[in-house]
Amino acid sequence: MDALLLRILLASFLFVAPVHAGSFAEGDLFDFALGPGFEGGTNIRINSTLKGQLSDHYSGLIPLYHIRLGPISVTNTYEVQEFTTGNGWRAGALITVRGHPYEAIGVQKRRESLFTGVYVGFKSLTAFSHTDVLGRSHGSIYTLAYTPEIYRSKSSSLYFIFSGEWLNGNYVDYYFGITQGESSALMPFYVGRETQNYSARLAYKNRISKFAEFLLWAGEKYYGKGVTNSPTVGKTWEFHGGFGFLVGLL
Repeated sequence: MDALLLRILLASFLFVAPVHAGSFAEGDLFDFALGPGFEGGTNIRINSTLKGQLSDHYSGLIPLYHIRLGPISVTNTYEVQEFTTGNGWRAGALITVRGHPYEAIGVQKRRESLFTGVYVGFKSLTAFSHTDVLGRSHGSIYTLAYTPEIYRSKSSSLYFIFSGEWLNGNYVDYYFGITQGESSALMPFYVGRETQNYSARLAYKNRISKFAEFLLWAGEKYYGKGVTNSPTVGKTWEFHGGFGFLVGLL
């Protein structure tokens, strides 16, 4: 995932860097921001050999990135960015690394992938569509989010995010299925099927300066039976939260 992320960032930088040399500010045509983050939460997986999935909880440092050229965003902070809410109609393209990685004894490693798609929104409602363009899962994700703002000042905003997420069968089967060749007494054969997940989160963003933002997020996600029936899963819900900083580089 780290190598894939670096390639995405480098390609995005080479493509958009000559366009704008202004600051990391709302309303700019171009944003390029990176920063450190920390995330932790509970883990729904069982019998995993991946780092971070060896117990029922995880925590660790993560990179945060947000690159935008007009309506095109390359980001892993899209849930905490301005295009998730607004005063009128909005639309754009979204590029991000997503997935539910997993590895166990006798089970081939499932890796994150590059997903691209579009979003369209009106006021507090936003619809997202993401598709795996690398073909690892051949999966698609569709999300409808309701984002009521509960506080806004000149430099900060706080809002809830209520969302429903639909995962198609290809996505669920790749990340949560067990093939005939992988099946065992511990991991019986399982074909993943399309499912719906639901989540409720709290998101906060504070503009510390003209070039820096502080982000904070926390919430729970409840998984549908297509996921929870998998022999790789031991819970029906998970909690995750984190915080971090984004610093505008251009």
